Amino acid sequence: MENRDSQTQVQLHLYNLLKDISTESQLWLVGLVVHGRELHLTQNGVTTYLPGGTDFGTPDKVEQIGTTELPYSVLLDYIISISQSRYRTESESRLEICKYQADLVDECCQFLCGNPAPKFTVQHSTLEK
Repeated sequence: MENRDSQTQVQLHLYNLLKDISTESQLWLVGLVVHGRELHLTQNGVTTYLPGGTDFGTPDKVEQIGTTELPYSVLLDYIISISQSRYRTESESRLEICKYQADLVDECCQFLCGNPAPKFTVQHSTLEK
């Protein structure tokens, strides 16, 4: 049973998908880290990893968003609900999934702790210089 009285940190792990390319541009993939899990939206739906345990390796940036008292089960129900209705990814390109991921993470940050994701992470889907 989950303890509703305990608070847990909400963080974002950011991965620059263009870091190995000789360019000043950045394309950020954002992972939501909460309750000891890193959540990503993939073509197969929401996938969880150990923090920093994705194929992208160590995050290029870590952003602190706040804390939450909501249990993981409530978050998971929320993510499943909104991802099925707004963030269907089966036939989308990787770039579209990155855009959806940023929007999903922003919604989750607001749901969990009332704070939005930093603006640059939500607008990350365009190449930034």
